[in-house]
Amino acid sequence: MVLRFNPILAKTSVIGLILGLVACGGGTTTTTTTTETPAGGDTTAVAPSGTEPDGGGSVETQLVLNSQTSVVGAGASFPAPLYQRWFQDFSGAVPNLQVDYQSVGSGAGVERFTQGLVNFGASDVAMTDEEIAKVERGVILLPMTAGGIVLSYNLPEAPELRLPRDVYTGIFLGKITNWNDPEIAAA
Repeated sequence: MVLRFNPILAKTSVIGLILGLVACGGGTTTTTTTTETPAGGDTTAVAPSGTEPDGGGSVETQLVLNSQTSVVGAGASFPAPLYQRWFQDFSGAVPNLQVDYQSVGSGAGVERFTQGLVNFGASDVAMTDEEIAKVERGVILLPMTAGGIVLSYNLPEAPELRLPRDVYTGIFLGKITNWNDPEIAAA
C-alpha cells in the first residue's frame, strides 16, 4: 500500500481546525463575523459559498485575518510532522496566521491546554470527562489523524507463526495475556 500526501485533505482539515480554534465560543451565522482571538488579533470569517441544497458540490471557505494572529498548541509527538506540514502549507494561504506547535507529549499537551497556556492541545487519547470538566472555556474534540500500531514478535521456536486478527483483538482487549494462551497455540 502506498500512502500519498493529499494537500486538499490536509488544507481542508487545517482550515477546519483553525476556524474551530479561532471562532471557538462564537455563534453560527451566515454573515461575515469578526471575533477577537486569544492572541489579540482580529479575525474575519467569511461564510462558505458554493454549496448546493442537497449537500453536494464544492465548498469554499475564506479566512481573512486583519492583523497578525498567533495560535499556540502543544501535545503529542506522533502528529507533529503532519501538523508542521499543514501549518507550513496553510501559512501561504493565510500569511497573517502563525501557528506554533510544541511537541511535548500527549499528557503535557492536555495539561497545558487545561491550564489555558495554549489554544489547542493534541493527544493520542481523547480527554476524559474529568479533564474536560476542568476547562471553563469549553472543549471541542476533533480527530485530526490516525496512526497504525504494529505488533512484532520473535519466537525462535515458532519462526513461521502468523497470528490471526482475532488474536490481535484479544491481546488489545486484555483477554490474551500470555504466549501460551490456547488462541496463540492454535495459530
